[in-house]
Amino acid sequence: MTTLTPYRDSILQGLEVAEQQLQALSVTAAGHHEREMSMGVLRAALVPLADMLDREMPYAKAQEALEGAIANLVISHCLNFEHGDNRHAGAAAVRLLANVRDLAQRRLRANQPAIHVYSPVPHPTTTGRA
Repeated sequence: MTTLTPYRDSILQGLEVAEQQLQALSVTAAGHHEREMSMGVLRAALVPLADMLDREMPYAKAQEALEGAIANLVISHCLNFEHGDNRHAGAAAVRLLANVRDLAQRRLRANQPAIHVYSPVPHPTTTGRA
């Protein structure tokens, strides 16, 4: 079946599978809370990103929007954690981002993301005449 929203459809399908895996996990299981937070962040970021790509926005622009959203998340968290102190929040943000980089590299090398939301994107093909 041809779809006008292949990226969105792919992300939603991947999120559905990840949600089922999360529901099967006990609330007291190791990693449950990380997976639960990850699901919220993934849905909030990847669905709009997929919509941008479905609307043929250049990947670089979509990537820039995602980077901005991640920066806003980090800034908000660090300012809250550091009680509004910009200097301390800045230092906390640097530490947090370094830890995120290291964790992402380890998990990618081990091929073990906490949640893997991916399903192949079917690109529409046309045959015949319109």
